[in-house]
Amino acid sequence: MKRLGWIAAAAAALALFSAPASANEIFTLTGATLQDQYGIASGSMTGSITLDSSFNVVSFNFQTPAEPSGGGFSFSADNYTYPSGTATETGSVTPGGTLTISNAIGRIIFDFFTVSTSGLTYYTPSYSLEYQSSAGNRLITAGSFVPAAATVPEPATWTILLGALAMLGLGMLWRSKSSEPRALVG
Repeated sequence: MKRLGWIAAAAAALALFSAPASANEIFTLTGATLQDQYGIASGSMTGSITLDSSFNVVSFNFQTPAEPSGGGFSFSADNYTYPSGTATETGSVTPGGTLTISNAIGRIIFDFFTVSTSGLTYYTPSYSLEYQSSAGNRLITAGSFVPAAATVPEPATWTILLGALAMLGLGMLWRSKSSEPRALVG
């Protein structure tokens, strides 16, 4: 009975000190190149998006460059930031879903092809684009979203793991003591 009390106390301590793990994941945009209506390379787009476990947008930050001289269009460099900026989002991050990110200058549209925790891909070059009212469309001709970094277990996960190992060790210790032969008193 004494052992059962220790196990119950250890389980209660684990429950108290363990917090639920955060399920948000950051995806970094890599290799995204822009091209204007004449097919002229228009720089690279950078940024990242944070999604919750249901792939709902938590935050994002994207930067687009100004049009290099000679392109014939006057694209401005732009920054799309949410929630701390003035940009907003509509749509969804789902296979076949379209996510539109807008601000005062323009908007970015991602038409997603695949969505998983190992990465997000979007249709290129005809469906995903940046639009600015002063200049028109720039196609996003390449790129994808990749997880920002390998996932590191949270402290709550480590607490549960170490607590389970400790309880297993104590159980083995108690078992070995109870299975030792006892001397018969005569």
